[in-house]
Amino acid sequence: MKYKNIYHIFPLGYTGANQSTNDGNCRGTLRDIESHIPEMVRLGITDVLLGPIFESETHGYDTVDYNRIDRRLGTRQDMIDFSKACHNAGIHIVLDCVFNHVSRSHFAFEDLKDNKHQSAYKAWFLDVDFNGQSSLGDSFSYACWDGHEHLVKLNLDYEPVRKYLINTAVSWKETYGIDGLRMDAADVMSLDFLRELSKSMKEMDPDFCMIGEVVHGDYNLWLDEGGMDQVTNYELYKGLYSSLNDKNYYEVAYALNRQFGQKGVYQGEGLYNFVDNHDVNRVAEVLVNKGQIYPLYIMLYTIPGSPSLYYGSEYGIMGKKNQTSDTNLRPSWRKIMEQKDEDLFHVIERLSGLRSQNQALHIGNYEPFHLTHETIGYKRVYESETLYIMINAKTDKTYINTDALVGSYWDLLNHEMVECQGGAWVDGLWGRILMRK
Repeated sequence: MKYKNIYHIFPLGYTGANQSTNDGNCRGTLRDIESHIPEMVRLGITDVLLGPIFESETHGYDTVDYNRIDRRLGTRQDMIDFSKACHNAGIHIVLDCVFNHVSRSHFAFEDLKDNKHQSAYKAWFLDVDFNGQSSLGDSFSYACWDGHEHLVKLNLDYEPVRKYLINTAVSWKETYGIDGLRMDAADVMSLDFLRELSKSMKEMDPDFCMIGEVVHGDYNLWLDEGGMDQVTNYELYKGLYSSLNDKNYYEVAYALNRQFGQKGVYQGEGLYNFVDNHDVNRVAEVLVNKGQIYPLYIMLYTIPGSPSLYYGSEYGIMGKKNQTSDTNLRPSWRKIMEQKDEDLFHVIERLSGLRSQNQALHIGNYEPFHLTHETIGYKRVYESETLYIMINAKTDKTYINTDALVGSYWDLLNHEMVECQGGAWVDGLWGRILMRK
């Protein structure tokens, strides 16, 4: 799989749109994001993942019309222009694809509400029961996503639905030149449908990237049987921050070894790593010791899999969800600029550059060599290239002992020579990336 460094944007948030209802008010278009492309280039971004951009009732995941750009985000031409601008900068476009369910205002469900038994679309939806009723006043019940009756689950094993959705994705490729899809709720979708969709897109473009959102389960199921190229690594996500909060690197080390070690179940193939996204609290909000955001990102950019950066987190912004809304996780770019931390941006810029320049960091084997509650060390090995990553989550400078390090090494992260005699000093809340000289 090609090298990936993904930047995740939630457009309805980025542009400052009303996310609680579709008021049709366009406060900013997709073309506004073009001004952000130079920063993405500086961060070494290969792919920009756009959250939902098609007409919906509220937050984007309740699609009304797959063929219309949401009025709050502008026009079809705005998306075409944004896609061209990204491609001109060497950045691929991945769209958030919500094919598991639709809103109650989707034309097929509107027909079902109007015509009930006689509806030509009653087989488009799962578990339609005319002997039941919904809590929203319908004289029938139906399957929905995660108990949310405004998200009506499609019957992905029904051929007309499959044809409709695959033709929709093909039209996105033809119209916008997209390079990938992130399949929302892939873990509750038909694997057969996902595989068929993937096959159709790769027939158009062999390099087309399919990313599956999977919260629980064996990721190999979606990688091997579902036709996905990458799967969201929720298994690792929690350990990346909680191992810092709990002063327990043993937690994340166990997950890393289980996934990527010598007998690892994934070996780094196809895992999409992240420290926050549009559904979870910003990691800067979650960390007890805010300074530990540096060792956190050092780990993200030096472990197997593909790193994903959620817009604004490169500036260390805060944000947490509340009981009724995720809006705080999806702020406008203007708000982000009011609280940005330039230092973190420069650190991530440096880490991204090192990852792209050193194959061992993105396709090398993972081999642990050191572990305590607050320090960790592992090698990334590819052919003749070996890099030693040492991370110190303590506030104080710490000597990391290891028999693996003897002699002179160049520290790629700190741009200095290090003489090692069974270990090396590592500054507090920081790390080293050592190469033998």
